[in-house]
Amino acid sequence: DPLAVPTAAAAPQTQEGQTCLPKAMFDVASWGSERPPHEQLTDARGVLITPADQFEDGALLALARLYVFLGFGREAQQALEIEGVQSRERVMLRAIAQVIDEEPVAQDLFASQVSCPTNVALWALLAQDSAPTDAQVDRTAVINAFRALPTFVQQAVAPRLAEALLAVGAQDQAMQVLGQQAISDQRDIARVLAEASLADVLGEEAEAIAAVAEVAQNAPRTNPEAMTRFFLEGAAAKLVFSDQDFVLADALRFENGLQTTNVEIEDYPIARMGTADQFRLGQYIYDDRLRDRRFPLVDEEKGIVCAAGFIDHAGKIIDVTWTDGSQHKSLFHFPHSFVLLELFKIVGGKIADVEAVFVTVPYNMVSPWLGAQPYVIEG
Repeated sequence: DPLAVPTAAAAPQTQEGQTCLPKAMFDVASWGSERPPHEQLTDARGVLITPADQFEDGALLALARLYVFLGFGREAQQALEIEGVQSRERVMLRAIAQVIDEEPVAQDLFASQVSCPTNVALWALLAQDSAPTDAQVDRTAVINAFRALPTFVQQAVAPRLAEALLAVGAQDQAMQVLGQQAISDQRDIARVLAEASLADVLGEEAEAIAAVAEVAQNAPRTNPEAMTRFFLEGAAAKLVFSDQDFVLADALRFENGLQTTNVEIEDYPIARMGTADQFRLGQYIYDDRLRDRRFPLVDEEKGIVCAAGFIDHAGKIIDVTWTDGSQHKSLFHFPHSFVLLELFKIVGGKIADVEAVFVTVPYNMVSPWLGAQPYVIEG
């Protein structure tokens, strides 16, 4: 009887009547296992190449999926770039990787998908750069998808997901996200800031500003976002700031994400000082040469300067005597060079914040940017 033949289930749809993206494209939990990550990566890399020195069909895609499962967004994107295959599935996989690494995602990829009753709602919400206006978020689908994620990915996206849920008025779901047992690092700044936002929404203003103040004043990896929230929210709450608060904010320096001024770092006493005092004490006498400096960005209106260059250490200066007479040791006991990129925030003609990224390169490496640079762009 033809009428007795079951029909295929209709594909889930958005509120606008569009077909939801396939669930399989976002089934992150199925892309890895509970085995130690190094074992999974060893196996995935071991089958990449065929005996004919060609990439095995599908091997790079599987590796990219495994990287996402482990929370490595950039590595997943690199695997897809090497593969060079274009497909809808890979576009979505790349978008997931971008979300994990907090990179911008093309907004049209997930149009109205936040209303889907499937796992795509989670990634559509995380991909938004502001509260979605094209559809209502399916909160149940978001939470269910989050709970199904591997621990590595939960830890990467939980703070941002909580903030996104708060932006659409989903306080209960935000509490569930932050209450997941898989997220155990209570010192994570993004998590603390998300919890502070939740406390503020729940009317616990005092607890919220106390949490923000704690990470701004005491966390060794505090960041500009924490400091900005501390001063803005503190001022709104009529918090009385100390001189030390302004000293800390005046010249925060971050090197590869780690605060290196006005903070305690084991076996690195200079970190207790402010930026100016670090120079006054003569800490950097072991920097033998700063060369090939460039300034690819100077925004006078916003007070932002981006500088680049190289630092060389001959490794000959081991013992360092500060100008106060105290004895210390250099970090560099061997020939070494850094290529650096630094972003300076200028306020009132003085350096207020510094974000620096250093990468070790071969000693005395020649700069590839020696030619004339178009520093000034008219118009």
